[in-house]
Amino acid sequence: MKVIFGVVGLSWLVGLATGFAFDLYGDKEDCFTQEQHWDEDLSMSYAVEKGTLGVTALITDPKGKEIFSETDKKQGQFRFRAKQEGAYRICFKYKASKYSKVGIDLILRRNPSDTADDKSNIGSSGIDHTVDRLTKASQRLAKSVGMFEFQQSRHRQLYEKHSEVVTRTNFRVKLWTFFECFAILLISVGQIYLMRRALSGSSGNFSKSGKRLNV
Repeated sequence: MKVIFGVVGLSWLVGLATGFAFDLYGDKEDCFTQEQHWDEDLSMSYAVEKGTLGVTALITDPKGKEIFSETDKKQGQFRFRAKQEGAYRICFKYKASKYSKVGIDLILRRNPSDTADDKSNIGSSGIDHTVDRLTKASQRLAKSVGMFEFQQSRHRQLYEKHSEVVTRTNFRVKLWTFFECFAILLISVGQIYLMRRALSGSSGNFSKSGKRLNV
């Protein structure tokens, strides 16, 4: 797997958001592993750039059991609560020729569950309730900032990628123009040489075959 854009993550208190952007090549399967604890929430959202035909998103639990699968979707999302601890696999398959590729943006949001002590303390007083509301609002704001940074970095990466393509294309155009001019110059010089040689041969033959007339 070739990850062209690194991980952009932002954690705030008990929340975590992570973003990936990578190229998925034909006839390949790329997988990510996410460690989950009991009763933790995990939400996944993804978007496929360019074509979607043949792209399959798949999630399996630590025992290898499939818990989510969908095919040929431009974008999708899935949320679940872990009922067993371990590594959950998030995979993307692309059934196409090995020379084909698509870009995929993947965002994961993990929300650890509250402990029993936290649940007993929440809402015990008006102050605790206000603090709890502020905490949740801060978490939502932090996640929004994280997603904004991810999209901003993604657009910057695309701009750099396109700039590199444009630079390579300009170099090829200049090189091809140079070769064309050089070829035209060679052809012109060759034509001039052949014409001079032909004219020189014709004048020589005329002088040899000519006769002087005495009047």
